[in-house]
Amino acid sequence: MLSWEADTQFLQCCPARQSNNDAEEPILSTDGIVSNILLITNTIPDIILHWESHSKQIFPAVSHIRAIYDRAPNKRPRILLHLFSNGGAHQSCQVARAFKEKAGVPLPISAMVLDSTPGKGTYRRSANAILISLPISATLRLFGTIVVYSAPLLIHLYYIVTRKPNLVERLRQGLNDKDIFSQYAPRCYLYSKADEMVRWESVKEHAKEAGELGFKDVETIRFEYSPHARHIMEDAEKYWSAVKELWERAIQRSEMVQGKES
Repeated sequence: MLSWEADTQFLQCCPARQSNNDAEEPILSTDGIVSNILLITNTIPDIILHWESHSKQIFPAVSHIRAIYDRAPNKRPRILLHLFSNGGAHQSCQVARAFKEKAGVPLPISAMVLDSTPGKGTYRRSANAILISLPISATLRLFGTIVVYSAPLLIHLYYIVTRKPNLVERLRQGLNDKDIFSQYAPRCYLYSKADEMVRWESVKEHAKEAGELGFKDVETIRFEYSPHARHIMEDAEKYWSAVKELWERAIQRSEMVQGKES
């Protein structure tokens, strides 16, 4: 999910009313500050069929971001990238690569929130992560489980034979690729020790790698009992405070840069 604001004030996002990635919907905060939210979702076929190439479905989103980028003063839009799980990380890397190809610069985000990602690319964890999105119906889940465990197995074997990094390894590399993500955009990793889909050690390891690679402001926030991508249910105040403080640091940095340029 990407959101951009015209005001420096933090906007706590309410649930978006549309889920298609080409919707650009204004959301009002209680203070009357308007922010546009671009919600980018993906499906199991998106992950399975487009693990090495861009899905055509992301291009409307890239066009929206490019328009915001072109309109922004000095081409410095204020954009918060808030992504969830390995699926969100994969989609974000796809968008960032497509934007780089189109605009010739890294994705112009001000800050990044990584919720329950990235994990490690084991076969079992990849399959279990996909199972979360299956319907509740017993019949559909049975059929879906067969498909879910079969597809990642075939993909896993493909990577073994070709000796290429698997999807999760690629997205781990992509998130720390300074060619598509700015090293100056602050980032906050939110994870839980109770997460059964993405191990908390994998998230902390990636945050450490980001710092070692030169990303300037990297923070980790730990939750104790929340399940995968549901940390806000454990402590909403802690969750949103972390996001708010990250955004404030990003705005402060942006204003400092603009001051030096003027």
